[in-house]
Amino acid sequence: MAALRAEGDDPAELLALIDAVPASSQWRRAESWTIALEQRVTRTDDGGPRVVIASLDAQVSGLRLHLTLPAVAGITAEVELDAPGFTELPDDLLAVLGGGWSSLWRLGDRWRGQFRAPRREPARSEAALAQVQRAAEHRRARWPSRRRAFTSARPRRAGASPCGAACRCWRCSG
Repeated sequence: MAALRAEGDDPAELLALIDAVPASSQWRRAESWTIALEQRVTRTDDGGPRVVIASLDAQVSGLRLHLTLPAVAGITAEVELDAPGFTELPDDLLAVLGGGWSSLWRLGDRWRGQFRAPRREPARSEAALAQVQRAAEHRRARWPSRRRAFTSARPRRAGASPCGAACRCWRCSG
């Protein structure tokens, strides 16, 4: 859900801050994905609006990727992936993109992970948005439809496994 939040005591100042941010800045769209931005707006020292991203919610081909950036700089962003209809996802689904993505782990019917964003704004918000857009394009281009199974993105030689020829661990069967 796209949202714009402002905090303060003066209603007129809050309204001026919100009016200074174009509504179109709360969405990013492409042919196969939509990203909704939840943003916080504050007043800068020179009186203008300063907009930072609080969270991103990407809808891509039936999957939902939600990234929450904590208000405190330096804290790792939380990533949640809802994939209705999928029973398994490779743990390196987003990590193969690099750029701060961690491996995923299953938690009930969802997958969780982390994203390491830069410490300071505006680089923090810009990096989070760019990486979520990159993940959405990755999904559109690479992730299979619901009718096919996921496979790991780890490169493998034919007949070889990291642990041994007959191994069935998570690294070798992924």
